[in-house]
Amino acid sequence: MPRALHLDFETCSAVNLKEVGAHVYARHPSTQVICASYALDDQVVCSTDFRTKLDGLAHVDTLIQQGVVLHGWNVVFERLIWNHVVAPKMGFDPVFPDQTVCTMATGACYGLPLKLETAARVAGSPHLKNTDGHAVMLRMARPRSTNPDVWWHECDPPKLAALIDYNRDDVEAERAISKLLPRMTYFERRVWLADQRMNDRGIPVDGGFLNRAHNIIILELNRLNMQINDITKGEVETVNQVGRLTKWLQDRGYPTGFGIGKDDIETVLRLPTNLTPSALAALSIRQEAAKSSTAKLKAIDQFAPMSERARGLVQYGGAVRTLRWAGRGPQLQNFPRPSIKHVGIAANAIANGIDPECLRELFGPPLEVISSCLRGAFKAPDGQKFVVCDFSGIEARVLAWLAGHMRALNVFRRGEDIYAATAASIGSNSRQLGKVLVLACGYGMGPGRFMETANAPPYSLGLSVQAAEQAV
Repeated sequence: MPRALHLDFETCSAVNLKEVGAHVYARHPSTQVICASYALDDQVVCSTDFRTKLDGLAHVDTLIQQGVVLHGWNVVFERLIWNHVVAPKMGFDPVFPDQTVCTMATGACYGLPLKLETAARVAGSPHLKNTDGHAVMLRMARPRSTNPDVWWHECDPPKLAALIDYNRDDVEAERAISKLLPRMTYFERRVWLADQRMNDRGIPVDGGFLNRAHNIIILELNRLNMQINDITKGEVETVNQVGRLTKWLQDRGYPTGFGIGKDDIETVLRLPTNLTPSALAALSIRQEAAKSSTAKLKAIDQFAPMSERARGLVQYGGAVRTLRWAGRGPQLQNFPRPSIKHVGIAANAIANGIDPECLRELFGPPLEVISSCLRGAFKAPDGQKFVVCDFSGIEARVLAWLAGHMRALNVFRRGEDIYAATAASIGSNSRQLGKVLVLACGYGMGPGRFMETANAPPYSLGLSVQAAEQAV
């Protein structure tokens, strides 16, 4: 078995790691290593920091060239920082995924949480992570608010000393838990390596679509802001003034106890109320504005600066226990269900610079159209195409098989739709109702939570308490 080199970096940058992802963070010119700690097998933990120009990492480079395997908790971060910050500066060779072992991903294979401190506690590790330095780490990772040109580690020796201690302790904690874990199976190791290659390669982004979609959103939000300002006679100036709009609506029959988020508005509109016509008009404007999907577009922008490829969009084992991938950044696995026809034509029209009013005439409200066309932000290279695939009803199939549910298994054997069949079994023709029934109740959900799930997007079924109880 190859020897293990446990490594951990503490870094700072002008960009926010959570907002842009590790691939963009590591490539950003402002990102730098404050300190690094490492240990070979059971040897003492060594540290080096910016004051020594990270000269101590030359030993790490030598060990890696000798075939030592790099271990870390979420080791992709260490690998990216090494490849894009340390190696270019120090003249070292890059590190490839097959030269690394991710202790976090290995822990996920055995049901451990993805946070080091929690995983150490659950696994009964003899070395629990020291959380006292977490706040110091977060502060030092960001520019100073009073003088952003001077970093904390350059002017505050006590904070630097505390961070180095925190860094060394992370290595101790990761090493201790790695000793408790079995190795990944051969199959899962191959899956994880494929995940690393996939996230490193990324997905190409259509910069033209992104820019023009942003422009349409700005124009539409300006138009909606003018409308809400006119309707409220200046009491509410923009659709995002939540407090003002809520009070204005409540003065015109909007029930207290409800916010003005999408789900709350849909619930209120199904209730018997005395809302005035102006209040209904304002709610309609607020609903239309809520479909702008600006957060998704912004996340795509942040994960793909300069309209390059968006990288690091999924995380292996992010859904612990099942080991399913979890979405990161723009959350590709959770894009809105298209609510318009001819989505591909509409997306091409947006990319080609269609006027918002023409978009409205041809396809519907522009913000709703953009929400339906978010997949158009990604574009296959010339001469290639995206191939979209998915397991058919995988959760329902596995559930029926594990439970020995012969009636459901026979539905699959006959090639029928389990969701439609489930809906029909309670006298409904709503496939969406059947789907949420199978996926919610199949895993133990009760009537109250089932009603919340069924009435929330993407289902939005509008079930009453009685209907939900009967369905369950």
